[in-house]
Amino acid sequence: MPSISSILRSLSFSLMACTLIGCQTVSGVEMAAASVMVPPAQEATLGAQYAVEIEKEVPLLNDPLCDAWAQRVGDELVKYSPPCDQTFTFKVTADPSMNAFAIPGGFCYINVGLIAAADNEAEVAAVIGHEINHVTRRHGMRGLVRQYGVQMISDGLTSSAGAAAPVVQLINDTGGVLTVRRFGREDEREADYHGVEAMHGAGYDSRMAISFFEKLKAASGGGDDGVVSQLLSSHPATQDRIDTIRAQTATFQFTGRERVDSSEFQEVKKRAKAYIASLPKE
Repeated sequence: MPSISSILRSLSFSLMACTLIGCQTVSGVEMAAASVMVPPAQEATLGAQYAVEIEKEVPLLNDPLCDAWAQRVGDELVKYSPPCDQTFTFKVTADPSMNAFAIPGGFCYINVGLIAAADNEAEVAAVIGHEINHVTRRHGMRGLVRQYGVQMISDGLTSSAGAAAPVVQLINDTGGVLTVRRFGREDEREADYHGVEAMHGAGYDSRMAISFFEKLKAASGGGDDGVVSQLLSSHPATQDRIDTIRAQTATFQFTGRERVDSSEFQEVKKRAKAYIASLPKE
């Protein structure tokens, strides 16, 4: 049976070859390498550890209705996303900024400020779907492959330590959870694509993804700074991404029965706005 190191070296060669010839299978090679380096069970453990750290730094809203709503919407979108071995958890934070993020292991956080800024449930579903698919497509782990290279990581593996131990140490030594939250532009586009597909599959009006990103772009004065840079941190709503989503939704058959909003969301939004209004004014 081939050793883990030999498998990774083979993947390293394949990744280099695909890059040199413009091969479309680079994504698949990255996924395979990530699965060897950090198996799904190890990713879940790592994510749980980071979730504890995050929740010490980012206060949660701790509103049962808001969390139940987020979990309900998230679970629906997960059903229509690419298969994933992680169990997803969705929570609403008490952060008033317009942001949302996910970490490996299926932990997704939606800021109360994002909820307050949205007009309807489908707009927030667009963001949640995007975050889910950073996890399903293992962008954090694949980023390690790109950043450090399969060869470098494979050289650090030992049969006694196992595959995951050196990689986990590498993550912790190079910034911890922030290391696996650095996404490239192609990662963002891939998360967009699968997020919009999940919206459509779950019965949401996926065109709301366009309206929300256009709203954010307008709020920033048409650029990629300000409000847009706050949304999803490194996820600027550039016009080419908006145009790509518009082209994607143009291929869908709409029946007029797509979901846009719910009374549950409007109650969640009411609570979100009330919470933000209660915060001390700077």
